[in-house]
This record gives sequence, structure tokens and C-alpha cells, in this order.
Amino acid sequence: MSFLPLAHMFERCCVAAMFMAGARIGFFGGDIRKLSDDMKVLKPTLIPCVPRLFNRIQDKVYTMVKGNRLKEWLLKKALAAKQREVDAGIFRNNGFWDKLVFKNVRENMGGNLRLVVVGSAPLAPNVLNFMQCALGCLVS
Repeated sequence: MSFLPLAHMFERCCVAAMFMAGARIGFFGGDIRKLSDDMKVLKPTLIPCVPRLFNRIQDKVYTMVKGNRLKEWLLKKALAAKQREVDAGIFRNNGFWDKLVFKNVRENMGGNLRLVVVGSAPLAPNVLNFMQCALGCLVS
């Protein structure tokens, strides 16, 4: 799925690579506030992304659980369990914690992601870990 401006060099390279590989590309509707709706419709398997979007997703999740001790505890336990899997090289999105805690994050990004390519700026290690755990796919 393409949502970065085509004038963005990272997006140009990704689009060219996808065309050379024979892949299909879906373009978002133009309103960044409705990006989640576009992802739900297009259900991308690969997406080029910038760190700013991941920072917003992580902030939104932490804001949603803030103040609710049970949700904070569940998120902490889920991240710890999923981080052990990611450290072992296991990327999956069908485990207990995926269904209980991370389902909404994954579904808001289409639910089919297998690879996320991040470029244009460095991604903070804590955000990278969070997104790999939440999406259950490789984020590179």
C-alpha cells in the first residue's frame, strides 16, 4: 500500500521495486486521517512506512491503556511474551496475546501485513520492538 507522497524518494524506490516484482499497489484516498480505513479496505501484505506513523500508533495504544491498571498490566505482559518470541526469530500473529491484546492494532493496519519496510529516518528501538510485537511481522 502506498500512502507516502510519490515525490518522497523512499516511496519512489518502493513503488519501482514492487512494479519490477509484479506486485499490485493500492493507493490511499488522500486523507491521512482516514489511512486506517484505507488499510482496512486494501488489506496490504507489505507497506513502506515512516517512523512518525509508528510513533503515533504506539502513543495511541499507550494512551488508551493509561489509567486502567488491568489493561496496563495486560499490555506489559503481552509485550514481554511477544518480545521473547521476536528475539527468538518467531513472528506470528495467531497466539494468545495477539488475539487478546494486539488484535485491534493489527486489524487497523489491514490485518494481513507480513513485512513492513521503514525508511527515511531512524526508528527508535522501543517503537520497533512494540510494532514487531503488535503486528506479528518483520519490521525492517
